[in-house]
Amino acid sequence: MIALIDDEATWLCTLKADRLLGLLPTEQIAHLGDAFPWTVTDADVAVARTHLIGVRLRAIELGRRIADLTDDEWGGPRRVWPDRPIP
Repeated sequence: MIALIDDEATWLCTLKADRLLGLLPTEQIAHLGDAFPWTVTDADVAVARTHLIGVRLRAIELGRRIADLTDDEWGGPRRVWPDRPIP
C-alpha cells in the first residue's frame, strides 16, 4: 500500500509535536500565534502514526489524550486510547 504524503499536515503535526516536547523556539510560537491550530486532533494522530516516529509520535498521541481530558464540550473523557475502551 502506498500512502500519499500530505506535506502541510505533516508539517503542522511536527510543529505541534515539537511544541509539546519543548523543542519549538518561543519566537516561532509567538510568530505562529493564536491563529495556529495548536490543539491536537484525531487527524493529527492519524498523520503522526503514518509519517512520524519515536518521541514525536508519542507526543502527538499524548497531546490528543490531553486534549480529550481538557475539552469542555462534553462531561468527561470519551476515550483514553482509540483501540481500548474506558475501564
